Amino acid sequence: MNKQVLKSFTAVSLALILMFSAVSGFAAVSGETEFQLKSDTTVQQNQLEVFEELKTLAGAEQADLNQVKAVYEAKIQAAVQSRNETIDTLISQLIEGGIEGQFSAGQVKQAVDKGLQWFFYDEITHLTKVVAVEALEAGDTKTAQVALDQAIELYAGSLGVTAGKRDSGLGTLTQHQLNTIIIPYLQLSLEQGNLTNYKVARQMFDKTLIKVYVLATAQYAEKANASYEANEIDTMKIQQTEGYFFFMPIYNSLSKGSKTAADAIQAAFAHQDASLLDGKQVEAWLAESLAVKINEYLEKTQAALDAGDDAKALEMAAEGITFVGALEIIHTHRFDADAFAKLSASTEAYYQAVNKIAEGEWDVTAKSESEAAIRQALSAYAGVNFVIGSKEIKKNGSATTYNELVNYLEPATNRTMASVRMISEAVGAQVDYDKETKTVQVTKGSDKIEMTVGSMNVTVNGAAEAVVLDQAAVIKDDRLYIPLRGLVELLGTKVYYQKDAGVSTVILF
Repeated sequence: MNKQVLKSFTAVSLALILMFSAVSGFAAVSGETEFQLKSDTTVQQNQLEVFEELKTLAGAEQADLNQVKAVYEAKIQAAVQSRNETIDTLISQLIEGGIEGQFSAGQVKQAVDKGLQWFFYDEITHLTKVVAVEALEAGDTKTAQVALDQAIELYAGSLGVTAGKRDSGLGTLTQHQLNTIIIPYLQLSLEQGNLTNYKVARQMFDKTLIKVYVLATAQYAEKANASYEANEIDTMKIQQTEGYFFFMPIYNSLSKGSKTAADAIQAAFAHQDASLLDGKQVEAWLAESLAVKINEYLEKTQAALDAGDDAKALEMAAEGITFVGALEIIHTHRFDADAFAKLSASTEAYYQAVNKIAEGEWDVTAKSESEAAIRQALSAYAGVNFVIGSKEIKKNGSATTYNELVNYLEPATNRTMASVRMISEAVGAQVDYDKETKTVQVTKGSDKIEMTVGSMNVTVNGAAEAVVLDQAAVIKDDRLYIPLRGLVELLGTKVYYQKDAGVSTVILF
């Protein structure tokens, strides 16, 4: 990797210091940034004009929803259908429902407003991730420049404004980070024709936009709750519609972290009943999805480093830790601003360490320590956490204390032995034990695992001796224990060991 590239990576790293500083209490940046665009963005400008026209029509005191329908269908529906038919279906359903009296004009306005922002987000993603990257890979900087300029035009007229509104209400600096750090770095990387740096910057851009949607989703769940408590049902329905259309653009991304959590958020907003929409629960679901995704990117970064793909490692590291930024308000609510500042420092240390490894400075200690700190923080949302030799287990930050050991270290084999029932149930599996045959069956989803006391063989989905443990299952204090790693990996979970001040902790994801 040449020095010019490494200097650029250092610039990204310095940007991340600013991105992840705890900003609670700061005033949002006002005004709009004038981006220097070199390409023809007439199509995007026209789309933004239609966007403003539709918002004005739908937001009129006596809104003519038939006119809203006519303008939408004549001026922008074809483009929406071409990019994402689901968006068009939902917008059209809300407009038709409004005309028929099933939805209020306020709900229709939010569907048009946030639905088209969803369309712009998909357009931005296509332009920056597909068109520009393919062009750069082919050495066609001109085509890449057009794609990026068109994406920035759409951002400035839609999502950038939304980012500023979230900042005003929450005291974050997301719009400032996008306008003054991330987008300029995108432009610089493209201008230099540097594909690696462009990909890193693009991940920062995309995941910071996702942060805007995360903040909005959480905010409107809370607002809908408040309106429900105040018996302001019409306002509540508008806010739920707004929250639904804020969440749907990031549904696919977050469902890859936790589909269960993403589906729950979608259903809570779609139900139009705020009594079923708990703002704190929505925050917990968002955090669960984000935590799992961040952990996956830590894994992907390590895999890329192991494969000697330094560019991919830096891209994956940037993607993962920029997702951490989306936890800003949630982590601050769960703990405090200092806790988020500490997590932010760990993410910066992690990226710096990955960057140094990519430069050939193999100081893996800094990476391991910062990675462990990030994972420890994430376990409050989506992990199982316990100290070796303890009787307490934490799941998503909530502790349960047992009468027997959750796990213990077997001196003869130096293996961590884990209670089958306690660990299995903590990761969402069901356990059944037959005392006569001394056989235990663990079921998670469609998978069934069977093991017998005294045997090292494990049957998986009926396949005899499918897995052989490195130590037999044993009974201790009327509890069945087997090697921890063997158990959790059979359940589709990963185990991470870490030591801090002589205390050995295990984290399961």
